[in-house]
Formats: sequence, structure tokens, C-alpha cells
Amino acid sequence: TWPPLSDTAPAASTGARSGACLPWREREDAVSRESGKIGEDAAVKFLRRQGFEIIERNYRGSRYEVDIIAREAGVLSFIEVKTRAPGRSLSGAEAVGREKQRRIAQAAQHYLMTHPGESSSVCRFDVVLLEAEAGGKPKAKALIRDAFQ
Repeated sequence: TWPPLSDTAPAASTGARSGACLPWREREDAVSRESGKIGEDAAVKFLRRQGFEIIERNYRGSRYEVDIIAREAGVLSFIEVKTRAPGRSLSGAEAVGREKQRRIAQAAQHYLMTHPGESSSVCRFDVVLLEAEAGGKPKAKALIRDAFQ
């Protein structure tokens, strides 16, 4: 029948699917993951220039996630990276909604429970705001310390 019932082309004989054959949602997710990695790479470079030591990237579980865990002057920082179009200014709390804040806090709890040497660390939640033109490389614009306060 036409049109086909599936939004994918037939897979190659190896059973693998090329990027062109992925359903639109999977392609969109792959593009989002790649742009997220590019943004996080820019944030890591920025944080290192600010004196942060990067400890972990993409610390995730089924109910928690945080983009970067880093240390600055003895403070353990759980950092969310947000990319925005140029000219948009948001506070850290505005850039990261309540549900996302909850997931980051859960990641922090899990990290502290599974890393006993860190359990007495002073901690905070930061946001790195990046700007990127469509198709352009993201550039770090702001580091918001204690962003959820």
C-alpha cells in the first residue's frame, strides 16, 4: 500500500540502519545529543579557564542526570549546561525548570552516596549559559553560581 506504514526505509542487508533511514524522532534525538556534546565541550573549556577541575561528565541514571560535576576552590559543583539563541538572558532558575532542578539534585545525592570521600564536601548547583547562532559553534556567555537559589 502507499504511503508506506513505516517512516523508515528498508534496512540494509546487514540489518544496520543508516542515519538517512532512522525515524525522524531518532534522527532528532541524535542531532540533539551531538549538539549537546558540542555545547558541553565548550562549557568544559570555559570552566577549565575559570579554574574548575572537571570530575565527571554526563552523570546519569534512570531518575537523575547532571551534565558536569566539577570542583572549584574546594567546592563540588553540579553544573547544567544550557544553550540559548543570542540576546536571550535568563537567570539560572529560569533556564533550568523545577523538574530539571529536581533531577540534578537527585544526581548530586546519588553521587555523594556513591563517592564516600565526597560526602562532607561543600556543594552547589551552577549553570553555564552558552549562546549559539543556528549552525554556529556555541560560546560560553555566563557562569551562574548557586543558580537554583
